[in-house]
Amino acid sequence: MTLHPIAFATVLGLAGAAQADTLFESGGFVLAGQGQVATGALPTGSSEGLRSNFTLAQRSTVQRIVFASSLDAAALDPASHTVLPTIDIRSGSGITYFGTSDGREAGASVVAGSPYNLVSFAMGGLASASSLVLDAGTYQIYWNYGQSVMPSYTVPGSFVVQLNPAVGNATLADTSLVFQVQGVSAVPEPQSLALMLAGLVGLGALARRRQPAAS
Repeated sequence: MTLHPIAFATVLGLAGAAQADTLFESGGFVLAGQGQVATGALPTGSSEGLRSNFTLAQRSTVQRIVFASSLDAAALDPASHTVLPTIDIRSGSGITYFGTSDGREAGASVVAGSPYNLVSFAMGGLASASSLVLDAGTYQIYWNYGQSVMPSYTVPGSFVVQLNPAVGNATLADTSLVFQVQGVSAVPEPQSLALMLAGLVGLGALARRRQPAAS
C-alpha cells in the first residue's frame, strides 16, 4: 500500500519522536563534553550501594540511565568479571519498576572520559525493547557495585543514601549522584496510538480511492 504524503510525513514524525531526550540531569553531569564537575566521590564496598532520586515532569518512556562512573569497559564484560554493576528504579513506596540483577546489565556500554567514564544502561537490556514507561513523579534510583567510586556533587535540596546492610544506612545531606535519565516525554497512551495508526490507514485508503484509474 502506498501511503498518502500526509500519512507518510506523520509516520516520519512519529519515528523522529523516538529519539532520546534528557528527562532528568543531576547537576554536575555534562554528557556532550565529558565535563563532569563533581565536587567529591562516594566509595562503595562489596556490600554497599547508593540511592538517589530523580523526577519526571510528565509521563515518559525512560530509555537509558547514564552514570558518570569509575568503571571501565572490562568491569562490565561478563566474560572477564564476576561482579557486574546493578541498578534498580523504584517508587517512593518501594515498588520496583526496573532491576538489572538478572543479568541485563551485560548490555551496558562505556564511553571513556576524564576523570570518569560514562556508563550507559539501556532499560530492558538486550532481551526486550529498551524502554520503561513511568508516570510523572519522583523515583528512587539504586546503584550497586563492589569496590567502586561514584562521583557526587553538592546542591541544596538533593541527597544520596549510602546503603550498607552491615553497618546501617547513612544519609548524606545536600549531595547527589552524577547521572542522567534519557528517554521520550509525553508517551501516547495505547488507545491514542491505536487511533493514530487507524487514521494513517484511513488516509492511505482514501488516497488510493482518489487515484485515477490507469488507462
